[in-house]
Amino acid sequence: RGQFADVKPYLWQTDTAIALNSWCYTENNQFKNPTDLICDLVDIVSKNGRMLLNVGPKSDGTISKEDQHVLKEIGSWLKVNGEAIYGTHPWRVQEEGSTEVVEGMFSEEGRKDFTSEDIRFTCKADCIYIIPMKQNGEDIIVKSMGENSKDFHGIIEEFKALGYDEQPEFIREDDRMIIKAPFVKSDKPVVYRMRLK
Repeated sequence: RGQFADVKPYLWQTDTAIALNSWCYTENNQFKNPTDLICDLVDIVSKNGRMLLNVGPKSDGTISKEDQHVLKEIGSWLKVNGEAIYGTHPWRVQEEGSTEVVEGMFSEEGRKDFTSEDIRFTCKADCIYIIPMKQNGEDIIVKSMGENSKDFHGIIEEFKALGYDEQPEFIREDDRMIIKAPFVKSDKPVVYRMRLK
């Protein structure tokens, strides 16, 4: 029930549970919002971590409807965006935004909600994944991918919002990249795949 706030040079793992108040099924379980768990997963993976998620079955071995709902929401998100999670590693920059991740064991009570200014990055092969934690149809500003960035000098061959047929636009200014995708409105992390030449 905790995590690191910063990237680590070694692979690390954290564990948490779907229920806020228990590691097993109880009649009065308080269940986490699936969006919060997806945001935590993205944050953890961007920092070279893995997340182990506990599901507590009932005494007869069945999984509660509430647990099933959370798992299905996470699964639906991964079906579209899993390529930004599975087999990826941290990019040179792991995060942008001002929302602080509380570090340490049993630190979930201090968790803060992510905003559209909070962005995470992963990469794999010839792709960098830009992952705003929320998007409300407004422009996304990526400070680490401007024309004069010390971290990014690649030639972009493809730019796509995973799960959408519409084509996002991007503009690279000296000190930032602006992503324009007014068709994207989501309380869950949105993945932009940037394929490089």
